[in-house]
Amino acid sequence: MYGTLSRTSDAAGIAAFNDLSINTFGTGYILNVSAAGCPTVTSNTFNVTAGLAARLAFIVQPATVTAGLALPMRYRCGPG
Repeated sequence: MYGTLSRTSDAAGIAAFNDLSINTFGTGYILNVSAAGCPTVTSNTFNVTAGLAARLAFIVQPATVTAGLALPMRYRCGPG
C-alpha cells in the first residue's frame, strides 16, 4: 500500500485518507484501521483489478546482434 498511512483527525474525529493506493491487483484485500483508544476495525473484502497500462519501459535494452539471431530484451508494461 502506498500513500500516507497515518493521519490526524479533525474536530469531528474523522481522519481522511485521500492518497492511498494499491499497485498489485488481486482479490480478497482487507483494510485494518486502528487508533489510540478505539478498537481495530476491519473492512469488508474487496478486489483490485488491473487497469490499463500507463507506461511501457525496457528492463534490459536491446543489444547489437547478428541478423537472423534472437534479439534479447525485456520490457515491463504497467501503471504509471
